[in-house]
Amino acid sequence: MNYILSLSYLDLPHHLRYCLLYLTMFPEDYRVEMGHLVHSWISEGLIRGEYQEDLVELGYAYLVELTNRSLIESVGMQYDGKARFYRVHRVILDFLVSRSAEENFCTLSDNPSKPDRRVHRLSLFGNENPSCVAQLDLSHARSLGVFGHSGQLPSFVKSHALRVLDLQDCPELGNHHVKDIERHPLLRYLNISGTDITELPIQIGDLGFLETLDASFTEFVEMPGSITRLRRLKRLFVSDETKLPDEIGNMCLQELGDINAFNQSVNFLNELGKLMDLRKLSIIWDTNGIPRFGKRSYKEKKFVSSLCKLDQMGLRTLCVTFYLREKDGFIGHPFLPALNSIREVYLRRGRMCWINKWLLSLANLENLYISGGDEIEQDDLRTVGSIPTLVEFKLYSGCLGPIIISSGFEQLERLELKFSFSQLTFEVGAMPNLKKLDLHVYLSKFKSVGAGFDFGIQHLSSLASVSIVIFCEGVSAAYVEAAEGAFKSMVNGHPNPNRPILEMTRESADFMSQDE
Repeated sequence: MNYILSLSYLDLPHHLRYCLLYLTMFPEDYRVEMGHLVHSWISEGLIRGEYQEDLVELGYAYLVELTNRSLIESVGMQYDGKARFYRVHRVILDFLVSRSAEENFCTLSDNPSKPDRRVHRLSLFGNENPSCVAQLDLSHARSLGVFGHSGQLPSFVKSHALRVLDLQDCPELGNHHVKDIERHPLLRYLNISGTDITELPIQIGDLGFLETLDASFTEFVEMPGSITRLRRLKRLFVSDETKLPDEIGNMCLQELGDINAFNQSVNFLNELGKLMDLRKLSIIWDTNGIPRFGKRSYKEKKFVSSLCKLDQMGLRTLCVTFYLREKDGFIGHPFLPALNSIREVYLRRGRMCWINKWLLSLANLENLYISGGDEIEQDDLRTVGSIPTLVEFKLYSGCLGPIIISSGFEQLERLELKFSFSQLTFEVGAMPNLKKLDLHVYLSKFKSVGAGFDFGIQHLSSLASVSIVIFCEGVSAAYVEAAEGAFKSMVNGHPNPNRPILEMTRESADFMSQDE
């Protein structure tokens, strides 16, 4: 196997070899998000395009080529047809780790270099010996990644060549770990998402090369005003509670999220409309009990005005997350016009019927998620089916009554139903373009898994993949096995020569009832 992998590796052009080796920075079975990986590559200088070539698109092309060569795996699809995550098979990763060690490309915590050897990239998985790591020469390190519980972060103050600092999802890391961040003048990528870091020093504004700053899923209260000096910053992600500085309009941001208008100043909302380079924006609409009139109404007008300007200036994707309350006065009077850039809508709270007419007015809506709101009704389901551009629909909050789908959903390619339903039927001709189906099935809701236990999966003519999570609580092992057999029969009965791939997993298996 190593011989075959070696031939495949040596057959790659050099730029793809380096991009592939970079994946050794991530732990085994780790699913790395596409943007996370591509922008790390860009920050390291591993992607070099021609004059004015879009490096992000070029990076995605690299991923496609590596996938086509079966060296990496794509996981999950987005509404634009691109994979959401990537990972490396264990056998291939073992080969790459060995090759990476030979070339001194990346140093891993469980396979450290000799203390006197220069470290170009360091990845900590939480199982390192602090004394060994402390001896490493990090003066030439270009990337530092920390995964899992790694409270013993080595001193990287002297790592003046650092381009990528990836601390995502490391809860033990706090403010003191980034207090000297200005000592890394070449830093291009800073990811502190999911950490306990709550503030950045004002000197963050001195990082003149910084292109990506991800502070999402943190407890940040306020971003320092000095970030407005970051002229090269293209991607900024914050938590919905984070307040951003007023003078944002002179920045060159291309992506910005997740912004809650009611946590920002009126000046910020006005400046938002001046971001001429912005291509993707994620906003959160959550009044959190703020009275509709007065200052809230004024903010609404400023916010809408800026969004309309962005829509006209070339904003490609606007993602809107709603937390709706009846007292908001939103019912039948959506605060947003039907902007062409609105492609994703998330309903986290409230009733879908409040925004049905508005949803139908959106010309380019491709993605609709409903979770945390009230159960939808049959009329709501028909509304969703009537959205001609919808590619992905995820329903987590439930549906009143049986789910019977016979028409509509003409362009839908991905469907997720993750709630407790008692009847689901796809009739002949339903969802003609559906390729991926994800279901959560609570067996205790079904009286029988015998001959009548048939969802009509065989009627989904374009189906390629079925993923079913079976919740076993309260039913016997024999009942679970009978349900699994029924799902296999549904898929085996599919008319296409290439039958859909079926993946089934069990949840709450420890709470199954005893067989009689």
